[in-house]
Amino acid sequence: VDVIRGQTTLSSDISATDDTINVVSTEGYPEKHGLIKINSEIITYADKTQTSFTGCTRGFSGISTYSAPNDPSNLVWEQTTAASHSTDTVVMLVLFS
Repeated sequence: VDVIRGQTTLSSDISATDDTINVVSTEGYPEKHGLIKINSEIITYADKTQTSFTGCTRGFSGISTYSAPNDPSNLVWEQTTAASHSTDTVVMLVLFS
């Protein structure tokens, strides 16, 4: 059974235009077409290596979860903006609930 870790950290600074994001580990993240969140920015990635997310599209806008905490019957739409992030910043896996 695969375990989704759901959290890693940046291993180097990234700018708002970087399409490769280097992290400590991508273990437990989907192999392709996943969503990650760094601070308030949601990012889609096409692929991953052991230590990077590649083919990233920055500043995701779209449905981020199937149910809102206060209204579980509604989808949640989020619009985020690409931003710079510093080494050691937490990178979270965005999961549909």
